[in-house]
Amino acid sequence: MFSLIIGLLIFTMATSANIFFPRFRGRVVKTSGVFVWKKGIEILTFVGIFFMLGRYGEAKIMSWTLWSANIVTLYLALIINFISIWLVVSAYTSQNIVKIKIANPVILGVTFWALAHIILDGDILSTILFVFLTFWTNMMSKFSTRMAGDIQSPGKRQHHSVKATASTLFLSLMLWIYTIREGFEFFAGVGVTLTK
Repeated sequence: MFSLIIGLLIFTMATSANIFFPRFRGRVVKTSGVFVWKKGIEILTFVGIFFMLGRYGEAKIMSWTLWSANIVTLYLALIINFISIWLVVSAYTSQNIVKIKIANPVILGVTFWALAHIILDGDILSTILFVFLTFWTNMMSKFSTRMAGDIQSPGKRQHHSVKATASTLFLSLMLWIYTIREGFEFFAGVGVTLTK
């Protein structure tokens, strides 16, 4: 439970850093650039998530069950999880259509990942935790985008590459299959091992 709380604190502080630490942000951006600041925030966000999931299973045992997983929720969670992985991978590969069309694929990916957990886990702790993560991440992303002025100007058009888009989709599919096969429940976000 302690690891869960620490992870939640790291996550909330990282995602709200633009609002609560504007001077520190200004210094980092001035010395290292916006890219370093953004990637630092993303790394801390994922560190927070991994801390939370480190003792998530233990904390979940003490939670009340609202519904039990079945074949429908399992497959629905798997499909949503694939979309989540595709969105996150798309954020880090250039010239693919997802990155061009969606303002922040990582935030949307985290939202889908949280939704997969809520659908499959079906307990009070998971529902509260992942609804909070989804709400907080989206809210902080909107504030950060407004403050940083990161919205692209309409005149600046980017062209997508079919090869880059197909490669991103293929890589996402391979990662999705790998996470299921190897049973990384906390990473895959589906809560079960299918092919072990």
